[in-house]
Amino acid sequence: MKVLRPTRQGDERGPATGRPGTPASPSSGRVSRQPLHAQAVTDVFGTLESSPRGLSAATARTRLQAGGPNELPAARCPAVWRRLAGQFADLFAVVLMVASAITFIAYALQQPRDTGTLQLAVAILCVVVLNAVIGFAQEYSAERTAQTLQAMVPHQCRVVRDAVVLELPVRCPGHGRGRRPGRRPPCP
Repeated sequence: MKVLRPTRQGDERGPATGRPGTPASPSSGRVSRQPLHAQAVTDVFGTLESSPRGLSAATARTRLQAGGPNELPAARCPAVWRRLAGQFADLFAVVLMVASAITFIAYALQQPRDTGTLQLAVAILCVVVLNAVIGFAQEYSAERTAQTLQAMVPHQCRVVRDAVVLELPVRCPGHGRGRRPGRRPPCP
């Protein structure tokens, strides 16, 4: 196996042509460091160990067994109470809660006590709670909208196997599988 040495930073000479920026051939055992979108089509096939004819059915089965399905894991939503509590962790909410606490302390230390100070402290707390409720409702609505859009995504994909274009079912996280008891539904 030939060892490649960079001539300049980011400039490697490929073994096939010796020209700068030429990726190694797939038979050399070296995987190109360029991202797939920056490679030539023939080099992408080499990097992915495929061809314009697609994968053979046996290779596809072997890769599925070795690496599992080509899907992202389903994200789990935090519990509703945690999402609501998260609204109170916002910097704006924390500043208002501190202001309300200072106002309550000022009311408690006053002689004679002014009910206007108490009303101000309660009003500030009401603003914090109202802000949290509105923020939670907007996030919940956005999640439901994203789930609805996810349900509209086609559940078939086209693949090339042995030079034949096939339509296979798509496995989406949270779709097509029974929900296990005691588990929260996936986030969109």
